[in-house]
Amino acid sequence: MSSPKSQSDQKARRRSKRPLIRIPIEVRGADVNGRSFSETTHTVVINRNGARISLQNSLMAGARITITNLQRGENCAFRVVERTSTTYGNQAEWGVECLEPSRNFWGVYFPEVAPGAPHGEGIDVMLECAACRSRELAQISLDQYRELSDRSRLERDCPSCHKRTDWEFGFAEVLLEEARAKAPSEVAEVLRQGNDRRRTRRFVAMLPLKLRNLSGKSETARTENLSKLGLCFMSPMQMETGDTLYLMIGPSEGEKKEIPARIAWRRPVAGSDRSIYGVRLEAGEGG
Repeated sequence: MSSPKSQSDQKARRRSKRPLIRIPIEVRGADVNGRSFSETTHTVVINRNGARISLQNSLMAGARITITNLQRGENCAFRVVERTSTTYGNQAEWGVECLEPSRNFWGVYFPEVAPGAPHGEGIDVMLECAACRSRELAQISLDQYRELSDRSRLERDCPSCHKRTDWEFGFAEVLLEEARAKAPSEVAEVLRQGNDRRRTRRFVAMLPLKLRNLSGKSETARTENLSKLGLCFMSPMQMETGDTLYLMIGPSEGEKKEIPARIAWRRPVAGSDRSIYGVRLEAGEGG
């Protein structure tokens, strides 16, 4: 059992936001039986100081492992915190803590979140610099979000480039083939294919969401990520795969139409009465 001090330390480390992002990784270490292993897998959730990862091998709490970020080609030591009560497919999920917290191992800049700070008026969005490909979980205004949605670009300062650059939506899933280094001649082809492939790719945007089920029960939530065809959100409402519901997406200004949607999958959240739901939109677009 964790001591009160260790629990408060964990809460302090979790003050950065934790977006659902799938980054391809390789995990090396010893399993619960002491056997060495190497497994290619992915993150489920990341934050500044750690992650939740999906893993077939069983680990020992407190064990040290090495994780390679296949997107960036970097290694880092992590400590296994705990096995969660949720699974990703048929694999267990594990909470891990980075042992080099000063490094930006995930390649994502996270804003500081003060304890007890109220949520701001802006919209939390994962952005990616078009010049250096560094990413940031930023809070932007509604006007900036509209500009980003309309133009697929937003000009802002880049801490890595040290100048103003164009930023794009950052995707919730980094594809392994895109993570590997490419020869310059291949880059143009990837960009040519980008428009079609990005239609079904999920980008991280935490938008206000109103949902209503067929029995008339309704509640407010927020999107975790979305694409042109669907979205993901977290809710304590009890729904099952195949259930129909109606959504209103975005800030509550002006007249909005409800969009019919269907539950595609459900995953309970460890230690919570909430579940993460993936839905497919029956009409309209998810952004």
